[in-house]
Amino acid sequence: MASQRKLTGLEKSWVLYDVANSAFILIVVTTVMPLFFKDFAAKGMENAVATANWGFANAAASLLLAVLAPVLGTIADYEGMKKKFLVFFLILGVSFTLMLTTVGPGRWLYCLVIFVVARMGFAGANLFYDAFLVDVTDAERMDWVSANGYAWGYIGSVVPFLAVIGLIMVGMNAQNNGTLPELSAKIGFGIVALWWLVFSIPLLRKVRQRHFIPTEPRPIHSSFHRLFDTFREIRHHRRAFIFLIAYFFILMASTP
Repeated sequence: MASQRKLTGLEKSWVLYDVANSAFILIVVTTVMPLFFKDFAAKGMENAVATANWGFANAAASLLLAVLAPVLGTIADYEGMKKKFLVFFLILGVSFTLMLTTVGPGRWLYCLVIFVVARMGFAGANLFYDAFLVDVTDAERMDWVSANGYAWGYIGSVVPFLAVIGLIMVGMNAQNNGTLPELSAKIGFGIVALWWLVFSIPLLRKVRQRHFIPTEPRPIHSSFHRLFDTFREIRHHRRAFIFLIAYFFILMASTP
């Protein structure tokens, strides 16, 4: 039983990506970025307006991905496409996270655009990362491997989080005015981007798409056709559909 619970090399590569991307949610979305936006990017703006703009940006990112995800998911079913989409969104997320270091004081719109694209990169890459679970393990081990990814993601994100919080505390002590230090925050964004990229390497190197459908003459048309077939089938799985809707709203409610 113990040997069955031991992760294989391929499964470890998949789990490590959760370590890679969890820092983005913990540092950029949840802790540092809201303060950076209020204290620096939206400098001079009323707090109520800044908060509203921040909320609109998060809603826009969620809405865009909700619209694109079903279509991207069906296209990614074709041979070789899942990895390409993963790489595209990974590069998008890492690059725009790094671009947060270029935000100047008062450039709130520029900041929000970069943040929205970075967040879409994170969510898009995560979509295809989750889809790779069937390619790295078998049905009997999926729950165990997925739980490891979830757990190690939380544990792994603590390391860059503590480093960034340490930098911010040093910066706050130095400037002694109660606001988020610009330089510390921007270094933190750089740390997140580097952490995300480095721990993604095992997944990019080792994981391959084993389950796919052959490429068709009209792939986009066929993808939409399969998508509509899926929606028609939902009525036969009412409990699963209600669960997914509830899960969606729970995620939206828990998002800062």
